[in-house]
Amino acid sequence: MLINFFTGVANEVRTLMATLGVTQLVDLIGRTDLLELLDSSQYKNVDLSETLELSGITSNYPRYYTEASFSHDRGVMNQRIHADCMEAVYNLESLTKEYSIYNTDRSVGATLAGEIAKNYGDAGLDSPIKLSFNGIAGQSFGVWAIKGMELYLNGEANDYVGKGLAGGKIVIRQVNPNIVSQVAVMGNTCLYGATSGYLFANGVAGDRFAARNSGVISVIEGVASNGCEYMTGGAVAILGTIDQNFGAGMTGGVCYIWDSFDKVIPNLNADVELVSADKLAETENSHREFVYELLSQHYKETHSLRAAQFLADFDSNFAELAIIKPKNISLTNLINYLMK
Repeated sequence: MLINFFTGVANEVRTLMATLGVTQLVDLIGRTDLLELLDSSQYKNVDLSETLELSGITSNYPRYYTEASFSHDRGVMNQRIHADCMEAVYNLESLTKEYSIYNTDRSVGATLAGEIAKNYGDAGLDSPIKLSFNGIAGQSFGVWAIKGMELYLNGEANDYVGKGLAGGKIVIRQVNPNIVSQVAVMGNTCLYGATSGYLFANGVAGDRFAARNSGVISVIEGVASNGCEYMTGGAVAILGTIDQNFGAGMTGGVCYIWDSFDKVIPNLNADVELVSADKLAETENSHREFVYELLSQHYKETHSLRAAQFLADFDSNFAELAIIKPKNISLTNLINYLMK
């Protein structure tokens, strides 16, 4: 039906063009001589003469796209990283490098990830390559980062941070770490389709954080709507608020949320058969140990004041945590899975 509809649209357009003596759509561009103002009293005060005037434009003047459009990002950053790290990749050596980054630098780390995967597969590197960045990262910062890649960003990033993360580690630190209030440090759909690794950020993410995450362990300090959508594995600790439709389609993994329980419940996905929100009992020692170690690592990586506040009165704050999990998975099975 859809094919028939658009075929009909195309035939009608060709018929109309034929009545105008035009054979190509591009030949209609700029043909203001083919336009007529509707004869209606409601348009009598409308003067379109200047809009329809093509003064100074000759027949040789291009009226539509005629030249190739070159992206602002020519892959310069990835090429530079690739050149800087190749010796360490092939000699299996540790390496630390530092760069300035701009929002026109997209998919940073992708070329290096591909080189490591091509040579070592999913095993990645045992000797870490640590890359530090200062500034604002463009889209897909740390995309497909593999085991052995550790990316540190002092600043903020656009959408798709850690998309397809495959064993690497990403750390995003605020420029001013002394701010406790929620500050956005990354855009939408971060950790989309990620399979393993770590992400620590002392700030807030946009919509659909950890959508389709199947194994990454992460700590963040607030998310917008549709968080952990279709999540199938991994763990996400949120030291702050969530927004509407959290956990939609979530069938695996676990989320720990440090916020008022009464605020968490209304923001969960409405499908009550799928996910549940509970408080962890004091007897859940395995979860206590896991959360303590995870937030300790978060503080070590980001110097987060939110993490420091939580750890300073850990027992009381742990009792306030809301745990979001699929209803068909027990707490014991979850922690056994996370501890592997």
